[in-house]
Amino acid sequence: MKKSLALGTGFLAAIELMIAPTQLVLASSTYTITVPANVSCVNTNINVSGGQLVEFLAVGLATHGYEGGVVNGTPQTNPDGDRFLNGANIGKGNGLSTRGLLYSGPVGALIGKVGPNGKYFFIGAGNQLFMPQSGQLYMCYNDSIFYDNTGYYRVTVTAD
Repeated sequence: MKKSLALGTGFLAAIELMIAPTQLVLASSTYTITVPANVSCVNTNINVSGGQLVEFLAVGLATHGYEGGVVNGTPQTNPDGDRFLNGANIGKGNGLSTRGLLYSGPVGALIGKVGPNGKYFFIGAGNQLFMPQSGQLYMCYNDSIFYDNTGYYRVTVTAD
């Protein structure tokens, strides 16, 4: 882009200045959040925008309480909602999803929402998601009975 600048009154000549266009580069922000299994949701205090790409990487084990029937024990869960009993993977608790905040996701999975009244979505152990709306990001342990839960997930959130 060229800009002309006249130097004083009466000058016939002008000096041309070359101005480079400014490029705005936004750096990614990375946060580490602990999501305990014994509370409903955690307000991460991370502000996201609708359509913004956010990356999640989660680790940890938690429990959602005693399961009777065939399981007859207290399985551990990972952020994907896989259940483990005595070290063996016994699959996802999809049949138990009606007791979770996100009915379509397995009990014990890491889920999220944007805003206190936002719609829940599945996050899991590793995911890149476009945020559905603007607001503060909440992360949750997918269950509806929290007093008997133990453990937590540690989640690294990278927002571009």
